[in-house]
Amino acid sequence: MRARPFFNLILVLTCMGFFSLSHPQTTSTIHQNEPAKIIHVKNSNWHQTIAQAPPHSKLIFDRNTFVTLQSSLVIEKPLILTGIRARLADGITDQPLIKVIADDVTITDFHLYGNRGTLPRKGRHVLLEIRASGFYVENGRFINGSKDGMMIHTPSAGGNIVGGVIKNLIGRDNGVDVVSIDGGGKGQSISNLLVENIRCYNSVEKGAVEVADGCENITVRTVYAENSLYAVDIQDHGKHGKINRNVVVDDVYALNCEHAVRTGLHPNGHENITLLNIVSEKCHRPLRLRNITNLKVHNVTVLDQEGDEHLIYIRECDEVSFRDITVRNATFAGPAMIVENVDRFMMDRFILDGDIDSITCGIAYQINREQPFSGLLIQNCLLPRSLHPGILLESTNKKSTLTDYFICHNVANIVDGIRGERAIIKDNIQ
Repeated sequence: MRARPFFNLILVLTCMGFFSLSHPQTTSTIHQNEPAKIIHVKNSNWHQTIAQAPPHSKLIFDRNTFVTLQSSLVIEKPLILTGIRARLADGITDQPLIKVIADDVTITDFHLYGNRGTLPRKGRHVLLEIRASGFYVENGRFINGSKDGMMIHTPSAGGNIVGGVIKNLIGRDNGVDVVSIDGGGKGQSISNLLVENIRCYNSVEKGAVEVADGCENITVRTVYAENSLYAVDIQDHGKHGKINRNVVVDDVYALNCEHAVRTGLHPNGHENITLLNIVSEKCHRPLRLRNITNLKVHNVTVLDQEGDEHLIYIRECDEVSFRDITVRNATFAGPAMIVENVDRFMMDRFILDGDIDSITCGIAYQINREQPFSGLLIQNCLLPRSLHPGILLESTNKKSTLTDYFICHNVANIVDGIRGERAIIKDNIQ
């Protein structure tokens, strides 16, 4: 009888062994349980190396090894990837070089080359696609991509993206944006991102940074764009309910572009947009801003404008503050700045200087919608006395009204074509 417990133990262990043999662990399960490693990637079979790496491992790629890929590297677990040098093979359509679908992935020190010019427009895709939260992307180059260099897009299966850092990226000769942040169209959103030090060259179709379709708490700073459509664009692609709010854009330089900053927004409720320290040089239409509530635009310099359209055009906005705006040299024959159908507008310090003989007006405040407008303040503007009018208020609709406005302390010729109630125009040198 004493041997019976021992016999039972042997029986249990045998059954356990049989069960484990009949239910072997998968390779992915085995690697999930391994501790993180530092892996020096010396072969070209990157797909297998990534698949076998334990979560949170650091994969160090040989910077002297340049690999052409026929299919995407898909990152399905948190990893650190550094040193990638890769190119998407000619003719490969509808897939990125790298696709991130796991949270907390880091990608640094990379060069990604696209296959622009070898595939139809319909088959274009981004080079780096991220559909997850908590990512960190730094020190990279996107070259000759058929579409965007990098796109952050909400997951196909649903859910939001929260948190991410994008720093020190260069894009050259890409089809669309260097960095595109797109909240998608399914009621999803992207929030709490930092985008910093982005340089864009020769992106004729788009530009350096796009913030679109449901983005919140986004900071974009230190952006340079040359020979592109724009430096920064905030838009909604006409998607109802895709509201962009709490976006800060700081330190932008645009050279030989169509726009420095553009907002292609519809009246969907976009709010709390701040634009700071913008320089536009030889751009055609430096600022185009519309459909924003609580818009702040401070410290803008427009140099050597070339083109036949308004330098600064703002319309259909509410609660707007412009401060410290300088225009030096422009070829446009018309008003330098048009403010159209804007309620509660403040301008403090606007200077026109240099070769501006073709400019016909400094600031033209216009209303044409059948609604009451109020709360206009224009002060401390320095406009050439030869410019008549320097500041113009006008209405093209008899049912449009403006009340409660104050035009003071300007060196400018002022023409008030509205003559609304409770208006004060005084202490100006004309």
